[in-house]
Amino acid sequence: MQKRTIYQLIVGTIILAIVIAGFFLFRFFYPAQKSDLKLLLPKETTLVVEVNAHQVMKTVMKDVLENKEDLGISLSQLKEKWQHQEMEYPGIDFNKELVFFSDKWNDINVYGFLVHISKLKDFEHFKMKGSTTQKANKKHGIILYADHDLSGEEKDFIVQKAEKIIDRNVPKRVASKEIIHFSFNENKTSTSFSIYLEKETLRLTGTNFTRDRNNSPSDSMTLVSAKEKDYLEIRTGQLPQILNHFLEDYLKGMSIYLPEITAQRLLIYNSNVQTINKKLTILPELDWVVQFADGLDIKYELNKSRLPNYLNYDSTAMLINAKKLNYYIKQSSPNEIYIGNTPLFGETNEAVRTTFSISGQPAVLMSLDGDGFVAKMIHVLPPVRSAQKFLNDIAVFHFETKEQENGKQIIEGELKLSDQKAISIELLKFILN
Repeated sequence: MQKRTIYQLIVGTIILAIVIAGFFLFRFFYPAQKSDLKLLLPKETTLVVEVNAHQVMKTVMKDVLENKEDLGISLSQLKEKWQHQEMEYPGIDFNKELVFFSDKWNDINVYGFLVHISKLKDFEHFKMKGSTTQKANKKHGIILYADHDLSGEEKDFIVQKAEKIIDRNVPKRVASKEIIHFSFNENKTSTSFSIYLEKETLRLTGTNFTRDRNNSPSDSMTLVSAKEKDYLEIRTGQLPQILNHFLEDYLKGMSIYLPEITAQRLLIYNSNVQTINKKLTILPELDWVVQFADGLDIKYELNKSRLPNYLNYDSTAMLINAKKLNYYIKQSSPNEIYIGNTPLFGETNEAVRTTFSISGQPAVLMSLDGDGFVAKMIHVLPPVRSAQKFLNDIAVFHFETKEQENGKQIIEGELKLSDQKAISIELLKFILN
C-alpha cells in the first residue's frame, strides 16, 4: 500500500510538472493579446521603429530547441543578462515591445521611447540620463529628449503632450511575428516595412509612396563593369530630401556644392585601413557613378575645395590621393561624374529608373585590408571578428524596391545564411560577442 502511494505521488508530480510546463509553453508560444504601443502616437509621427522583444525571444528559444545549437552561453546566463538589463532600467518591461520615435512638436525636434511598465514606482524613481521628460501610468511609459534646452512654456507643452499620448486607449491586438516595424512619413514620402526572422532567413517586406515623384527613366547612365572580385552593389534613383540635405551639409564643409542626386550606382570592393597623420582612417575601394538633377563642373568644384589634409588633389591628372589609394575623377556628361579606383572604366550606357537596390557581399565592408600593426590589431578585436564571422556566413543578400502605379513602390528582400544556420541564433551570438 505504501509503495502504491509513493508511486501515485511520483506519477502525480510528473503529471503536474507536465501540466505546468505546458501552461508556460502555451503562454510563451501562443500569440498573446497585447496593446500596440505605436498606436499611442499621432498618425503623422515622422519616424517610428517598433521592436518586438517577445517575438525575438520566442524565435530564439524555438530555434535553439529545434537546432540543438550551442549559443556559447547557457540559458541561465542569458536570463541573467536580460535581468541585468531590467535592473539597469527599472520599471520597464523588456519582455514586450519597445518603440523609438522622432517627430517635430511646435517646432521642437523631439525623439524618445514608448515602453510597457512593469513597476510604476520603480520607473518614477528612475531618471534616464539627459532626458527632458519622463511620464508613466500603470501600463505605459514615455521618455522624451529635445534637441535644445526648453523654456518653461515649451517644457509645459511637452509634458502635456506626453501625458496625452500615454493616457490614450488603444485596442488589443494579436502579437505579430514581425520583430521590427519601421515607418517614416515626411512631406511627400511615406515608407513602411517589417522585418521577420524565418529559420536561416531575415525577410523584409513593405511599401514606399512618394507623391509627385518623377518615375520616368533617365536618358542613360554609364555602366561600370564590376571587377572580378566580391563586391557590394548599391543602386538608387532620386535620393530622399533628408539624405540630399545631409550630403549637402557635409560637402559644404569642404566648399563643394553639388546639385541633388537623381541616380547612382556604387560598387564597393573592400575597406582599406590606413594610418594617416597618426589617425586611423578607413577608405573604401570603389567604383561610383553619380547623376545629378542639374549640370555641374566637377573640376571647378574640386579646384576651389578645401579637402582634408590627408587627401591630395591633382587637378592635372584629375585624381585624389589618400596615401596608397588613388581616386580617379571623370566627368562623363554635363550632369554625371565617376569617382573610383579604376583608371579606365567602361563606357556602356543603360537606362536608369528611380528605384533602389542593394545586393552582393556585405562582408567586403569588414574586409579591412591594410598594412602595419594597427591594421593587424583591428582583426583580432572581438567586435570586429564577430562582425566578420556573421557577414561571411551570408549566402544571399538582396533588397530592392519595385515600381507600382501612382507613385507606389513595393519593398522586399532577404538576408539568408549559409549551411541552414538559424538567423536568430547567429544574430544573438553576434550581439552577445
